[in-house]
Amino acid sequence: MNPSFLILEKILNNKYRTLHHLFFTGLILIFWFLFTINPLNKFHDLIKTFFYATTYILIAYLNIYVLFTNFLLKGKITFYILSSLLSFAFSYVLQQFIYFKDWDTFNKDLSFSIRSFSDFAINIITYCMFIALGLSVKVIKLLISSEGRIQLLEKENLKAELSSLKNQLNPHFLFNTFNNLYVLSKTNPKIASEMILGFSDLMRYQLNESDKDKVRIENEINYIKNFLDLEKLRKDNLRISFEYNPYNLNGLFIEPLLFVTLIENAVKHGSQKMEQAYIDVKIKLIEQTLCFEIENSKPELQVVDQQFNSGKGLENLKKRLSLSYPLKHQLYLNNEKNRFKAKLLIQLV
Repeated sequence: MNPSFLILEKILNNKYRTLHHLFFTGLILIFWFLFTINPLNKFHDLIKTFFYATTYILIAYLNIYVLFTNFLLKGKITFYILSSLLSFAFSYVLQQFIYFKDWDTFNKDLSFSIRSFSDFAINIITYCMFIALGLSVKVIKLLISSEGRIQLLEKENLKAELSSLKNQLNPHFLFNTFNNLYVLSKTNPKIASEMILGFSDLMRYQLNESDKDKVRIENEINYIKNFLDLEKLRKDNLRISFEYNPYNLNGLFIEPLLFVTLIENAVKHGSQKMEQAYIDVKIKLIEQTLCFEIENSKPELQVVDQQFNSGKGLENLKKRLSLSYPLKHQLYLNNEKNRFKAKLLIQLV
């Protein structure tokens, strides 16, 4: 939002409404007292000036809060102009009563003449000046209110989209895990039972934490470790390395389940039957930037990695990053002959 717009939003905040009204009415009163100031004026002349200025205040408020809202704001321009002119004429008659001397003078002031027409025209111009000022503030307040509603809707849409993207992770994760459990239940029931216990911890984390805006990074790290431990139970030949400094990362918060896509990719392709299969994960904090690096082995001829580069999982990750960390993240992917590397940088401040 424009800085000048933010300043106006603070100045025109509704908590200062009383001050706004006092300023507006005071401005009209000061204008007429300065316009009619005369050292020879007596007290009753000041009273008349006060009531004269009050007619401008009444008509201005009538126009701003009734005619503008019911006619001009609804596109009824003709009704607005006619009702405004009628209110001006009524106030003009009222003003003649304020300075009433006798009926002959009163009738003469209201009769059609060049002087009375000129006087009425000056009144209209003065009314328009005050009303334009009041309407300008009214319109700016409406714009601020509309901008606030738009921002609120954008935030709600953002939350809904993020929630949808988070939920899209679950079916893929469930499919892979149940597929592994099915195989192990036939080949190694003991490991399968251990996997079920570990799997329940993962699901508990997903159910409890995925709806939160931010989670402690140590909780996210524990989730990743449990995830990789399950894979280690299933693949004895898989070497897993996980490096991080818990003291360096303590107290930091991050979007939940943000690294799952990269972890799943590494598990899927890095744990295949190879002589030297490995998955290396490093998480560190460089100044105020969180650095997540993951590298996994892969067969030389692996078309699946190409699918990952343009697949749904990565697209979801990119969307989540753009929504949660706009202009505060960089994602680097390096698909080499025998390995795949991913590096994600997130600026936390």
